[in-house]
Amino acid sequence: FAEAAMSIALYLNVDPSVQEAGWQLLNYSEVSHATQTYRVDLPITLEEFTAMPSAADVEFDCVVMLGAWHLQLGNGTGSAAAAFKHVAKAAGIVVIESPESVHMEGLTIARPLMRELGFSEEPERLVDCTQDNEAKPLASMIGMLKRHMVAFVQKPGTPQSSAGGPVLLNPRSSTKGPALSMHAHLAAALAVILLACQRRN
Repeated sequence: FAEAAMSIALYLNVDPSVQEAGWQLLNYSEVSHATQTYRVDLPITLEEFTAMPSAADVEFDCVVMLGAWHLQLGNGTGSAAAAFKHVAKAAGIVVIESPESVHMEGLTIARPLMRELGFSEEPERLVDCTQDNEAKPLASMIGMLKRHMVAFVQKPGTPQSSAGGPVLLNPRSSTKGPALSMHAHLAAALAVILLACQRRN
């Protein structure tokens, strides 16, 4: 993450399970120059974030939603879906991850939303944590450790935000949602950062 973060201006984590709002300035040094990344944690839902006047004009290069299901995206037409579309519309890449324990409903709901925004879909990938010793104790439901991930990218000719802008990570919209194992969390987060960097090079 440290190497990829040198191209990221802002890493925003919108997660109501965060105990308190906070920020951190991360400094990275290279032979040629030094860069800085701001990490911000907000203990709110995505709907609450988009309702903030200060967030109205914020555009993200990359968006990740981990453990996605209906509590984050609603039925695909309500305020939750509208909030998601608001933060995703200008992104170059959006990654959605959803576990088998909720029948990957996050992907089912997100796919038509992403098509409406002009995104194309990359091949679906499986993050299998069933043999991960750290993840096993966290599985309270069958299928929680098999997590499906899809990257959506803007189609050619679709306006995109400029490179080097913010990255939004929205792990969950409710503390009652399906728990995310550390293994899957890191895999999904690294995937979006690496894909974003590949698109910039």
